[in-house]
Parts: sequence; C-alpha cells; structure tokens
Amino acid sequence: MILHIRKAVIFCILIFLSSFSLYGCGYEAMIRVKNAQKNDIVVMLKDFVGINGYTLSYSNDETGVYRVVLGSRTTKQIETSETFSAYNTFGEKDNKTTLGQTTTVNTTNPPLQLVAALAIRIVQDGPDVIISAQSAGDLDTGRGFDVFIDSLKNSGYQIEFLR
Repeated sequence: MILHIRKAVIFCILIFLSSFSLYGCGYEAMIRVKNAQKNDIVVMLKDFVGINGYTLSYSNDETGVYRVVLGSRTTKQIETSETFSAYNTFGEKDNKTTLGQTTTVNTTNPPLQLVAALAIRIVQDGPDVIISAQSAGDLDTGRGFDVFIDSLKNSGYQIEFLR
C-alpha cells in the first residue's frame, strides 16, 4: 500500500516538474503601431508567417483575428514497469509455511502533441493600429511575436508597448 502511495506521489511530482519544462508560462502582449493602416499590417503578418514557415490556421480579415501556429512538439512515450512482492509465513516452529505473491504493473503514457500558437487581433484605432497577441497553444510563443515586432520596427514603424 505504501509503495502505491509513494509511486503516485512521485508520478505527481514528475508531472508537475514536466509542466514547467514543456509548457510556457503563457504570453500576452499589446502594442500600438503608430501611423499605420490595418491592411498593411495584415499583409506584413501574412508575409511574416509564410517566410518563417509558420501556419496561418485561422484567418478572418474582416474582424482582424488570426491564429498563427509557430510549431509543435511531440513528447516521448513513457513506459514504466514495477514489480511488487508480498510474503506471509504461517505456522509455528518447525511447521512453518511461507506463501508469496508477486504482481507486476505495467504503465504506458502515450506521446502528446503540443502546439505553439498565437491568437492575434489587429484593429484600426484612428491613425494607429492596435495589435494584441496571446498564447493559444501548449508551448511558449513569446519569442515568435517579438520577432514580428522587430520586423515592424525594421520596416520603419514606431511601436508603443501597451502591455
């Protein structure tokens, strides 16, 4: 019984620790692109997605909402096997009998497909464009959006970070 509890505690600790190594902390950003047109920024986003080999898995030009898949990762299948043995001795002195039982438990955790994606919204705000982005997948995506911001700066746009 104690072995089962110990195994469950260790399993929970491993899941908790792996969540930090596999999953990002989440990403959320909002920027203002000064003196820009929404359509021009949308074209730049689509070019950025295509040039970098990303996938535009959802696109609605009317509402300015996009889902960009930056990549994916598959975890390895984990197989564990543990054997438990229990022995009991019955009788007294010279007339003792020992009975034993051995049980083997096999566990398989299948591989998981984890996705790195961004949900992006682009809206016109007077002479400026507001772009908001947040993680929409399992893996950290912040660096991908930071590179897009750099490409806007390199194209001559002035960027104001709102969040």
